[in-house]
Parts: sequence; C-alpha cells; structure tokens
Amino acid sequence: MADRVALIPGGARGIGRTIAVRLAERGWAVAIAYRTSDAAAEETRRAIEDLGAAALALRADVSRPEECQELVRRVVDWKGRIDALGHALEKVKAKGARETELNDTRDRVKKIATDLDGLARASADDWWSVSRDRVHDYIDRVEASVKRLDDNRPGA
Repeated sequence: MADRVALIPGGARGIGRTIAVRLAERGWAVAIAYRTSDAAAEETRRAIEDLGAAALALRADVSRPEECQELVRRVVDWKGRIDALGHALEKVKAKGARETELNDTRDRVKKIATDLDGLARASADDWWSVSRDRVHDYIDRVEASVKRLDDNRPGA
C-alpha cells in the first residue's frame, strides 16, 4: 500500500489511533484529525513517524462543514491525494449549551429505546432529531473527501 494516504478523524486516541498506527505499519501516510487532544495527537504523529511512515496531525472540529473542507484541502496539499477516510470519532465531551442539547438527545434516545410502544410510535422527526448531529458530521466528512477519493480510484 505504498503511496497511499489515509485521513482518520478522531485519530489521536483510542480506536482511531489504533487504525492510524496499523495503516502506518503497512506503509500508508496517515493524517489524523483531532479536536482538543494536542498532546495525544502529537504522540500519535510521532508513533507513526517512528514506524517510518509520513504523518500529519491537524486540529479540526469535524462537526463544522467548513472545517471538513479545510481539513481535506490541507491533507491534499500535504500528499496530493486521499485514498481512505476513517470514521473513528469517540463520544463528544461537550460543555455549556451543547452539553444540554446532548443530554436532551440522550434522554430522548433512552426514552424511545426503553419503551417498545414508544419505539413503534416514534415519528421520523423524533429519529431525525436524535441522529442529526452524527449524520451531518459524517456526511460533511465524506462530502469533503469523496471527490479526492474518486480521483484516486484505479482507472480514474
């Protein structure tokens, strides 16, 4: 897999870090994106480079479409391509109004999931409001990367 480039949002810690390091072991250049964990991101970047692979650590909030676009642009500027996009974000640790919103969402999910009758009666709007943030975050990352992934497809 030489000359392959992966972008792993959430790649500084946990499962994302494991994915990033495993790809580096196989010769991939790996860009990790992280939101707040500077020290963990730097440690992961060094671990990848210690394996002889190219590494890039970029701070980005992938819940913001404009930051997804910038993230992809920076990876492409770095290596000229993106061949794989990871999905390794861990749970959100939010504060303030967003924390209240997430707690409200968790409460709604628990209520729906523990009440089978409620589950059967849940409206599409209920389901959409529960999953909106996760779905949008993922779509924004994919949308920002898909053109680059398609450009690198064999035969493209």
